[in-house]
Amino acid sequence: MTDQVSPKESKAALDAALKMVSVDAFEDITLILADHNTDHFKIVDQPRGELDAEEYSFGSIFVEQASESAGIICIPLPNEKFLQFNYWN
Repeated sequence: MTDQVSPKESKAALDAALKMVSVDAFEDITLILADHNTDHFKIVDQPRGELDAEEYSFGSIFVEQASESAGIICIPLPNEKFLQFNYWN
């Protein structure tokens, strides 16, 4: 899983990421977030994991699976940045 991030830092990273994207990308990201339990949001320069086949308005996500139902998701953002966070079901 991703490095520990304080709740305040995590919220700030998610808020910043959502301000960077288009309306369509915002909607896609909120749908991805609604499908999982999530935490430890941060903006990173390099994605972790493998490119997922599913396409969204912003492109494809990267997924690093730690188990069948948990891992890390990285969503591409403008300026070659990524929103990275833990997910689990």
